[in-house]
Amino acid sequence: MNRTNVMTLVMLATFGTSVFAVGFLGSPTAEIGQGKWSIGYDYSYSSQKTDKVTAKFDFIGVETGTFPFKLKDFNLQRHYGVIGYGVTEDWDIYVKLGIADLKARGVDYDLPQVWSMNFDNEFAWGLGTRYTFFRQDNVTWGAALQMNWIDTQIGERFGTKKSQFTVDAFDLLASVGPTVDMGSWKVYGGPFYYYLNGDYDLKVKDAGALVYKEKTDVKADRNWGAFIGSIINLGNNINWTVEYATTGKGWGLGTGIAWTF
Repeated sequence: MNRTNVMTLVMLATFGTSVFAVGFLGSPTAEIGQGKWSIGYDYSYSSQKTDKVTAKFDFIGVETGTFPFKLKDFNLQRHYGVIGYGVTEDWDIYVKLGIADLKARGVDYDLPQVWSMNFDNEFAWGLGTRYTFFRQDNVTWGAALQMNWIDTQIGERFGTKKSQFTVDAFDLLASVGPTVDMGSWKVYGGPFYYYLNGDYDLKVKDAGALVYKEKTDVKADRNWGAFIGSIINLGNNINWTVEYATTGKGWGLGTGIAWTF
């Protein structure tokens, strides 16, 4: 087995995860109301790049070394079902469960070589909170925190060779800003911070014997960004939200509908 074949497996494992893209932030201020519940659906599309990192590889008993690689054109669609609760008038919490559809390209700078991949229906989940810390007339100010996790394994078999990938990663979105009440609709926005901490292990066995292993991490190319969105009241306690976010190295569009009761 040469490293070209191994890198193909590596990219398959790396792109198989669904956490490496800025998601749908939503309002930075609490919107549900004390003692109320909210259920809804979120959709987001994002495209971004990740930082070039160094992967370590080990052909058991033969060769060890490193190589640089990077993700390009990382396009991710997320579909989430969302359940939220208003702990107080100023504090919301929520949970998201759903799937992610990923299309991406990866570059190995040593070979060089490019892979194009398409993965469908990866399981995705997250949780978050929003807190309003100041109210004045029709403007409220707040901060929000959202996290997503993935912990998964992927196995592939090629003849007598079997690969095993273990991915353990999470990302975090922290935002702050105002929400302005315009009557039947609201507008919100501000800066956000995006943090990604991901790593994976790859092991390849041939006829049951370990012949290759590899480990590296994955980081966001840029951490700071800005977002803007609008909440439109459709009546009967139903709100429709649309949003745009960018980090300079990536961008995302999101929309969601929620019913409060």
